[in-house]
Amino acid sequence: MQPTAGLLLENVPARRLGVASAVFNTSRQIGGALAVTAFGTLLARRTNPLPGLRASLFIAAVIVIATATANVLPERRGALNS
Repeated sequence: MQPTAGLLLENVPARRLGVASAVFNTSRQIGGALAVTAFGTLLARRTNPLPGLRASLFIAAVIVIATATANVLPERRGALNS
């Protein structure tokens, strides 16, 4: 989370840092609540939670890969332009 926050706040004008930080943290909290809801729904099967567990872990892995890619791409673009 720290690289994403640093990247976000690094590119915001100083007078808008408070607003940017608040929006970032609010969206992070909402995303966490939605993730708990979605993954909880997938795991709610009482007879066999294994398929839901596999699906939720796959979804989480896709999100982690997408987030890591999004964090690395701007840095590589900046290095290429230097």
